[in-house]
Amino acid sequence: MKKTKLSLRLPQEFSPRALWVVLITFALIVTVMGGGSRSDIASIPLLRAIAVAFAFLAIVMMPTGAVRAIRVPLLLLAALAFWMVLQLVPLPVGIWSALPERELIHSIDVLLGHPNRWRPLSLTPSLTLNSLMSLVVPAAALLIVAGIPNRDRHRLWWLLWAFALASSGLALLQFMAGPRSPLYLYRITNEGSLVGLFANRNHQAFLLSFGILASSWLLVKEMARKVRRPLVTAALGGSIILFLILILVTGSRLGLMCGCIALVVGYLVICWGFRIRYRRLNVVPSEKAVRSDTIARYALVVFPVLIVSVTGALIYASGRASSITRLLEGGDNVSEVRLAALGTVLAQLREQWLFGSGFGSFAKLFQLAEPDELLQPSYLNHAHNDWLQFPLEGGLPATLVAIAAIVWVGSSLFALLRQRWAGDGVGLIEAIILVTSFAFLAIGSLVDYPLRQPSIMMFAMFLIAIAVKGRADGSGWRKRN
Repeated sequence: MKKTKLSLRLPQEFSPRALWVVLITFALIVTVMGGGSRSDIASIPLLRAIAVAFAFLAIVMMPTGAVRAIRVPLLLLAALAFWMVLQLVPLPVGIWSALPERELIHSIDVLLGHPNRWRPLSLTPSLTLNSLMSLVVPAAALLIVAGIPNRDRHRLWWLLWAFALASSGLALLQFMAGPRSPLYLYRITNEGSLVGLFANRNHQAFLLSFGILASSWLLVKEMARKVRRPLVTAALGGSIILFLILILVTGSRLGLMCGCIALVVGYLVICWGFRIRYRRLNVVPSEKAVRSDTIARYALVVFPVLIVSVTGALIYASGRASSITRLLEGGDNVSEVRLAALGTVLAQLREQWLFGSGFGSFAKLFQLAEPDELLQPSYLNHAHNDWLQFPLEGGLPATLVAIAAIVWVGSSLFALLRQRWAGDGVGLIEAIILVTSFAFLAIGSLVDYPLRQPSIMMFAMFLIAIAVKGRADGSGWRKRN
């Protein structure tokens, strides 16, 4: 008698629709639960557990060979994770106590009767472990998006736009409900600011700036269609105005700067896309279409200036233009503290540059050398300059990983620009928007820490996927669109 064996058969290839369902579900979960970077946020452990599950699901559903395109960023994430693990390995007391800023801790161990206690390289092992676990979100995002077909990459821009729109909608509800509203999702937040899905107003304004860029590119893509969709065009144009207004009232000077850059870049690419659309579609416009486009051309000149002027004047007159007010009034107490702490941060960087103090250890490390004049009830949780804090916590190995990532992203963007340079212009516009988006991440890291925030980490992975898939898609973009 023959025995039958039960086996679970998985389909050889999952449909793109199933992959998109997984991606959208994951993005929705991260945007709702990943708006803060503190290690004590209640939703963070659950978010990371969900990210691990989605990462395994992505591996199962991934088409054959899809991981090859993202192998470099995956290897860089793995290298960073490996160094974090090494920072958690206990070292002999003779080696550990000779490292900078360890003398005080070693003397305490001696007083407590533990002179030979082994300790890891990190000054705060639990926070370094938290930093290690935080990498599961970008890794899962990268694995999920790897399976998306190259031709569908423009939908990632729609995801970014939808995220900005959802956060804007929640911000408007927060405005109507007041600063003590339960609509603020995080206990430690900028109360009174329209933070939307975030805990930090800088991150909200940062996302809205990305939203302006995404809306501008999607508008150009709409103009390149043979069949126009007026409602879609109106929604995208209206969202740009909404994002701009919210940036002005959020109170983020970083957001105001990025928002202005996004507005200028967006306006230029929209005008560019308007001029090349007939040449791209290879059709002769009718007399009625020419008259309509003449009116639209004048509107492109007058309407943005009118909207920005009237909106800015009304908001400023009502006293809600927090970003402009803070910019004109100069630095506040928080900004002065950060600036005054810069010297101490640089001095500690000179000490910790080789091995680092351990990821997540900045707040504790700074307290070891904090000047008396900076002592106050609140504490400096970040250096608010990741270009300094990352090598301070990670040392030379982490710095080398960061340099490799910058070189790879820069070379990928340069190759994409060169590939699109000889095209019809529409594909080149996408590359310009992509370069501007990465520039925002670099600018934001000068005065804040956007890439330590889960949802922004996820969308940074989406931008990397767009760049990779854009290069792989090549000149076929024009034929399909």
